[in-house]
Amino acid sequence: MSTLKTVGIATAVLATGLLGYGIYKALQEDEPSCAADDAAEWDDEVEDEEEEADTFDEAEDDVVYG
Repeated sequence: MSTLKTVGIATAVLATGLLGYGIYKALQEDEPSCAADDAAEWDDEVEDEEEEADTFDEAEDDVVYG
């Protein structure tokens, strides 16, 4: 009876793991790859920061010291 219980527990753990992995893979396939979106978003942020830096430089040129 102890062997049957041990095998049953191991089988239940294995089945649960396989079920969880199957759900994980199914969710991964449903979602489009976000890597391209993240890269495009990052490029937009960099461009915005560069434009802000250029605007600051232009405003700094207009300041008269002394």
